[in-house]
Amino acid sequence: MRGLQGPDFGYQLIVRNATPDFTLTASPRHPNIPRGGRSPLTVLADRRLGYEGPIEIKVTGLSKSITAEPATILPGQDSTTLILAASAEAPGWLSAAPFKIEGRGWVAGRELVRVADPDRPLLVAALMPPPDVHVAAQPKEIVLEPGKSATVKIRIARENGFEGRVPCQIENLPPGVRVVNVGLNGVLVHSGESSHTFTLRAESWAKPIAEPIYVVGQVESNASTYHASPPILLKVEAKNQVALASRAY
Repeated sequence: MRGLQGPDFGYQLIVRNATPDFTLTASPRHPNIPRGGRSPLTVLADRRLGYEGPIEIKVTGLSKSITAEPATILPGQDSTTLILAASAEAPGWLSAAPFKIEGRGWVAGRELVRVADPDRPLLVAALMPPPDVHVAAQPKEIVLEPGKSATVKIRIARENGFEGRVPCQIENLPPGVRVVNVGLNGVLVHSGESSHTFTLRAESWAKPIAEPIYVVGQVESNASTYHASPPILLKVEAKNQVALASRAY
């Protein structure tokens, strides 16, 4: 490749059994969590050598005033949304806390434990003043079958004198489920409005799954902040499962 060669050029070839594994990265590295609010953090998995199982995400080292909701990177997926929440009664002197994100998987009955960003191990969560927006969404549970759609309503409560627009992203959607008919501005709650509706659609090839999704509202500024809704349980079910459930009611 480089045009270099000669009798003294030695190469070593190693052949060994492939051992499935994974590595993790997290973003943002230093999340800011408002008192009484909820902030999203994305955990990405790099699946290696055929690892296809679930990866359970655990957070350690947070202060007592900050909690992390359970999260799992499901088979067939490479990321999950982790929600960090801070108590509204968190003491004013509590400013930042180092923490660690761990992922657990299993190969042939053997547990794998991997830490996110092992080459940059220090992650810091800092507390902020109360949030400028609170985000909520209805319904709390959505059941879709492949090829079908459902409507979700967002509600935005503005605080601290904030009156601006609130762009929203839908996080943690599984493969085959997407937001449709959003237009050029995406999912956006305009200034002066407190609600907005959007549509989720399951593609015809979407596989059965159950996992939480979140509506994340953005307060735009030079240092934008992001605020997550409580979880919406999204279930994609096979057509015969949905029909049976309907008859049961």
